[in-house]
Amino acid sequence: MRFEYRQDLRLEQKLLQSPQMIQAMQVLQLSTPELLDRIQAELDENPFLEEEKDTPAVEETDATPTPTEELDLETIRLF
Repeated sequence: MRFEYRQDLRLEQKLLQSPQMIQAMQVLQLSTPELLDRIQAELDENPFLEEEKDTPAVEETDATPTPTEELDLETIRLF
């Protein structure tokens, strides 16, 4: 009778998508009218959400942003 010792190593990579990730991907694929409709539907369905009526207008300037400002804008877009 022969005994044998054996050791195996297996490396595996998986992507598990959480419900939040799936929802985010669905929202990102919507066109602007579809997104506005979805936002309105969420506002109608959830009594704890309310729409802000008096939002200040964004003023555009002709000044070019500095590299630091560009980095901040990129960081904000990632979240």
